[in-house]
Amino acid sequence: MSKKISKDNTTEYDWVLFAHSYFYIARLACQELLDKREEKHDRSLDSKIELQYRVSDLYIAILYNIKHGIEVYIKSLGIFDFESYEKGHDIHSLFQNFRSKMQSKINGDDLDKIEKLIAYFYGVDFLKPKIKELYKIRDIQNDIFRYPDNSVKLQLQWELIIDSFREQDIEEMKRKIEELLELLNKTGFSIAGQSEKRKNAARDASGT
Repeated sequence: MSKKISKDNTTEYDWVLFAHSYFYIARLACQELLDKREEKHDRSLDSKIELQYRVSDLYIAILYNIKHGIEVYIKSLGIFDFESYEKGHDIHSLFQNFRSKMQSKINGDDLDKIEKLIAYFYGVDFLKPKIKELYKIRDIQNDIFRYPDNSVKLQLQWELIIDSFREQDIEEMKRKIEELLELLNKTGFSIAGQSEKRKNAARDASGT
């Protein structure tokens, strides 16, 4: 299977490699937190300093990596399917735009499931029960009552929120990471195959 070179001289496989790395590190962190051994640092760190870590120490990094992995994977699908990707970091908008431009035929149920899982991470609704009153609203531009769409900043008190996460939260996160990655891989494989067929058909038609 030939590789497509994007305008920045990377291939679609480069993008998938990066996307997988973010997914894998998020899943690995979940697995590590769910490990039952007490001193989780002892396997890899030779230090007299106690560095045992808890859910609170890795949860934020898990969220960051999975959301960035989603972003990169969506962009890689665009390169596979129509040889370009949309810039930006809004994973909901990126997937919506990719789906509207998509040339390959993909199972609609799979796309709906992907969209639902992306919405789960995009909206971070699972944070709402944890946040409660532990936030501050900062209206630094004095426009909270000026426009319905404004620049008001929400500052979370993470040092108080983070300790409310438990093992079941990590288990749910891990399940959704694995489900989303499986669906994206399935979709990417199908798009890559269809794209290659379109490319071969165009080559045959042109006689080159």
